[in-house]
Amino acid sequence: MSPKSPPRRTKASSEQGLDDAPRAVKVALAVAGGLVSGAAWVALVGAGVFLVRMSELGVASFASVAMIPNEHRLLVGARFALPPLLLALVFFVLVLTDRSRQVRKRRHNEPGHLPRAVLVLGSALAVLAVVTVLRSKTVPDNVQGVLVVLIGLLTLLTAFAIREADGYFAAAAVWFAAVGLSVGIFAYAYERFRPTRLDLAAVLRTDGSVVSGYYLSTSAKGVLLIEAVRPLRPSDLSPRRTKARLGSELGRCTNTEAVSALADGRDCYFNELVTVPDAQVAKLVLGPRSVRVDASGYDAARKLAYRARQRTRELPAPKPTATPTAR
Repeated sequence: MSPKSPPRRTKASSEQGLDDAPRAVKVALAVAGGLVSGAAWVALVGAGVFLVRMSELGVASFASVAMIPNEHRLLVGARFALPPLLLALVFFVLVLTDRSRQVRKRRHNEPGHLPRAVLVLGSALAVLAVVTVLRSKTVPDNVQGVLVVLIGLLTLLTAFAIREADGYFAAAAVWFAAVGLSVGIFAYAYERFRPTRLDLAAVLRTDGSVVSGYYLSTSAKGVLLIEAVRPLRPSDLSPRRTKARLGSELGRCTNTEAVSALADGRDCYFNELVTVPDAQVAKLVLGPRSVRVDASGYDAARKLAYRARQRTRELPAPKPTATPTAR
């Protein structure tokens, strides 16, 4: 009895295997491209947040943002974009699951067909965004109304675009692009209409001096801080006055007041971006987080620097190690 020969591979099965391989490659490329695009968009949102913050503080915006490392922009952008994008991913998986149960024979999203779950989950996501906007205490009422109208328009446009998309990859691109655009709009509104808040920090230099203010970032060049500076006047005999206590009643100079303060005698301060080179940083001390940038916050940063320097001086000096003598 001769052994059975292996089943012959028909032409149809060969063509089916060739069709499956490119599809798997397309899926892998689409997922990789989506991840890269999502990371780039998150970093762009973070850069936009820094841009709004620097503009509100009166610091050179684009020059300041260019000095911030990409990983810090990505972290700040992830604070705003990551939760909505993860929620959108969960909703998209639910949409695909419902689609496979509803229409099993359809291999791709045909134009003119809107999956049933898109209406339900998309509406739920829109309602959640509206509730978040209305409960925000930092956005004014008139701006809240504009954002609610934008959410409604964006929801309708997204549903129409998904309905006209040819293929599930195109529909997924529309879905995540709409969520990403919404995140960018909300992040701008949140940072634009609330008082700028940063973390207090103090840098002890190797020469014993201290720089205090608000922590911005750390790059390969050094530590970036926002420091308060008072314009020098002819009566000031030394620049020590710029480091004096500001007082909670002192206001921030506008762009023109910083120049005219010398002439008309107005007393104010302005924000300045300071870079402490990495070679001069002996110690970085981070204080309370999310503190409003104003005169009282700068005074708190100076107290933080004073205490940090006192603790450093109170540390016992290292004992010299005895070198063995040769016999």
